[in-house]
Amino acid sequence: MEDAWGAKYPKYYNKLVDAWNDTEGQVLFYGEELALTPFFRLSNGCTRDGKEVLGSDAYPYLKIVECPWDIEDKKQIQTVMTEDMDAEITQADTAGYVLSVRVGQENLSGEEFRSTYGLASGCFTLQRYNGQIRITTRGEGHGLGMSQYSADQMAKEGETYDAILQYFYEGTEIKEVAEILLDVE
Repeated sequence: MEDAWGAKYPKYYNKLVDAWNDTEGQVLFYGEELALTPFFRLSNGCTRDGKEVLGSDAYPYLKIVECPWDIEDKKQIQTVMTEDMDAEITQADTAGYVLSVRVGQENLSGEEFRSTYGLASGCFTLQRYNGQIRITTRGEGHGLGMSQYSADQMAKEGETYDAILQYFYEGTEIKEVAEILLDVE
């Protein structure tokens, strides 16, 4: 972490210690189950719907929420140029993330294409330009759950961690591990 954070290491490390101390022994539940709490760095302006991404109704708290803060980040839009190819996006979800891409005769998931081409996000467009393909991405990461950038901006605006969790995982509840263990006995 010191290498990545450089001179800001002490400040960021202290923030991590504070977060650890503030939340020690707490877990997030939805009903009687531990909540699945995916997160990613930066959305395209909104998060993705859990039912569309995971193909299950088991995570109703993973729904599309607006992330207007994310649009302000300098890494919001990134462009990659690659050699021309016979490719087209064949399916995208409600939030604009690519679900499938046809490359020649092969069909790839959006995440497979993202990984193959080292793209920052699964939210992308393809455009032919000067004999090449321009791939433009929006956001960074898979887009499901909590945007770390938006959560950080919300905290800077004075939102508490429990309010931030409610924003991204609506209907969940923070529980103390000690209370859960007492209920089991």
